[in-house]
Amino acid sequence: MSQICKVNLFGYDYSGYGSASGSPSEKNTYGDIEAVYDYLISHNIVKNPEKEVVLYGQSVGSGPSCKLAVTKSRPIRGMILHSPILSGIRVLVQNRGPLCCCDIYPNINRIKKVTAPVLVIHGEHDQEVHFSHGENLHRNIPAPFQNEPCWIKDAGHNDIVENHPVEFFPAVSRFLRSLEPPDICESVVLV
Repeated sequence: MSQICKVNLFGYDYSGYGSASGSPSEKNTYGDIEAVYDYLISHNIVKNPEKEVVLYGQSVGSGPSCKLAVTKSRPIRGMILHSPILSGIRVLVQNRGPLCCCDIYPNINRIKKVTAPVLVIHGEHDQEVHFSHGENLHRNIPAPFQNEPCWIKDAGHNDIVENHPVEFFPAVSRFLRSLEPPDICESVVLV
């Protein structure tokens, strides 16, 4: 992605995932993304986050990204949601009903408050997170921040980048180029 889209990338693992220590939890993922954001600022990797930081949240990672995107004290330039979830419970059942009190990652509520451009990417044959999650999130992005979504006809949940690069990379590149200033593609850090 760095070479094809000409962006700087800053990747990390959530607590308890990959090589990261700690325990996986909703609270810890929020702390993780905030720590990464703060690290970028405190180490002068990013000087103007509202012009340079584009969040990239895939699947469960869409939860921490959506939460950070609506945090006024940590501005961003944009956000890409790749195979995102409406919320944790909604991955399992369409109607949260009495489970709403213990739902995690309520992206569908947060996306309505986003004040930065958003690109939603979703495979139409996603068996893990139904395609309707991407559709509903896209529909609820405030109009000024909605971008043309990237629906990939034959893609599933984990094969978009590897098996559908012809659709994926141009969509991401177009989105990044649409962000101002015009040289954004050379200074963005995707988190």
